[in-house]
Amino acid sequence: MVHRVQRVALGAFALWAGAPSLVALLVPQLVMRAAAKQVPAGVAVAVVIELAAMRLGLALVALVAAMAPRPPRPLVAAVALGALAGVGALLLAGKLATVPMPEVKGMELWLAVDGALGLTLAGTALARRLRRAKP
Repeated sequence: MVHRVQRVALGAFALWAGAPSLVALLVPQLVMRAAAKQVPAGVAVAVVIELAAMRLGLALVALVAAMAPRPPRPLVAAVALGALAGVGALLLAGKLATVPMPEVKGMELWLAVDGALGLTLAGTALARRLRRAKP
């Protein structure tokens, strides 16, 4: 049952992170204009392309792990850590006023889904570890 939950969560993350990343790679200015409500500068577009490529890489790791009958623990941990690190970093940036809090609040849905999937993966990884430790 734990493996099934992990596979569903990994597949959901692959879709959730992969599709927008692919769009951001293909038409970054359109995505940035929709997110920031302004015309982006050249350096900002380059940074968005780079970050979209990284998120697409994490989505592909999730997809590979989701296709396995028993998702490999290191891949599950990598996706969980990546999702939770993104949420934590953005929330910390909001608290430190690096990113204005209204802009962080505008990403509540993204943060909630990333956080929920990351916590689900971390929880199931812990459950697998505890179940393995029993004699």
